[in-house]
Amino acid sequence: MTNFLSFFLIILCLNTCQCSVIVIGAGAAGIAAAAYLVDRGVNDVIVLEAENRIGGRINTVPFGDGVVDLGAEFCHGEAGNRVYELAAPLKLLDSHAPGFQLHYSANGLAVDHSFQEKLLNLTHSIVHKKGENNREGDSCKETDRAKECLDKLFKALLKSAELEELQLLNQSYPWLGNYKCASESCLDLSELSLNSDYEEYPGDQMLSFSSGGYRTILDLLMRKYQENHLKIDVRLQSKVEKISHWNNGSSINLTLQNGTNLSANQVIFTPSLGVLKKHYKTMFHPPLPIEYQSAFEAIGYGTITKIALLFENIWWHEDDPKIFSCFFSPEHALLVSKNNLTWTQSFTALTPVQGNPKVLMSWFVGKESPRIEDLTPEEVLRGLNFIVTYCFKPSFPKLTLPKKFVRSQWRNNENFLGAYSYESVRGDSRRGRLDLGEVIRNEEGVPVLLFAGEATNSVNFATVHGAIDSGRKMAERVVARVKKA
Repeated sequence: MTNFLSFFLIILCLNTCQCSVIVIGAGAAGIAAAAYLVDRGVNDVIVLEAENRIGGRINTVPFGDGVVDLGAEFCHGEAGNRVYELAAPLKLLDSHAPGFQLHYSANGLAVDHSFQEKLLNLTHSIVHKKGENNREGDSCKETDRAKECLDKLFKALLKSAELEELQLLNQSYPWLGNYKCASESCLDLSELSLNSDYEEYPGDQMLSFSSGGYRTILDLLMRKYQENHLKIDVRLQSKVEKISHWNNGSSINLTLQNGTNLSANQVIFTPSLGVLKKHYKTMFHPPLPIEYQSAFEAIGYGTITKIALLFENIWWHEDDPKIFSCFFSPEHALLVSKNNLTWTQSFTALTPVQGNPKVLMSWFVGKESPRIEDLTPEEVLRGLNFIVTYCFKPSFPKLTLPKKFVRSQWRNNENFLGAYSYESVRGDSRRGRLDLGEVIRNEEGVPVLLFAGEATNSVNFATVHGAIDSGRKMAERVVARVKKA
């Protein structure tokens, strides 16, 4: 009888539990927040994760002779970057800054180096800017729209080009837009605003984890490399569908998809912006303040599709690693259209993978890239074979076709609905991020609901270190509140 009663009480607690703090989401922001809380003695904390794994948009999977990252892959910068500060002392990061080689599908050969540099310099001139007082050296002072800036710079490039370059330059134009979108996750460059508070940390922008993939950062946050590692209560496959009574009373109520009801004094919510955009009107009861709703709409959110390719042999120059890219000739653009392969025109790059010598990671961006997630494996392989054959085979006679691949599914996954955020021309993204960085208080003025995640970080959005900093920032506010209570 005693054992049955204990079991009954445990089940009852699991389905109707009152906690001090609930963190929703076990991505970088959620784990960082929970780790900080536990480390500061706030032990009545649980983390609810909709997926069957932790990591969020960090997704390291076994593939080839090691692992690949289908989500976050690079540590961007050093000094001031929390990922670098955690990993570098343990020598867990390696430089991953290969050269660049742009090919042309008409002949499969690399374009002239000087021609390549003209294109790269153009894209690098399309930069984030911080208002009217920080535009010295700005190539596009008169516009904040990335597409308008590209068009202006491209027209100037055409005007100054040699006659024999003009045809090739005109054919490179679609590639230029995709290449710029690759760092922003926008599906169309016309959606991207350059008006931004983004800050780039100095140092290597393409550091990667030497082994274990980006998932290593989660272990570092939970101190698994130390004896006093943190024990965090993470409950997988626990998807929150409703957040209610946040405006009054002493606790917030959460309803999970499986019927479980939980409540907490404070909630740190770390979803993707895609989830907020789709569900904010139905998830929160009562509705959130208008400035938060406006923020969800104002900030851009896009996707990038990554496909890891495994080859039988290393056909590229292993001792001289490069990022390979390619733009299509008019003939090949017509060919892909006739063969239902238009999605291949969203191909942007092939990059080497650290510690996985026979694998290259392919990157697809732009309007056609979401289609890739819906294709059959046979259709994907057919397109991949087309790309490597026409873009690279003439330069690499020993090239073999990929024998296996694994792809990301960020757009189709209901728990993400995309990759990461960007500054949109549709609204004031800068103001929106600042608003999301503020706590939501109940009628008594008590901070009860806090948002974290890369999209809430006004200076380091779209990065893992930005997500970590946002989670920690909100956890600091919770700790301050707990100490006052």
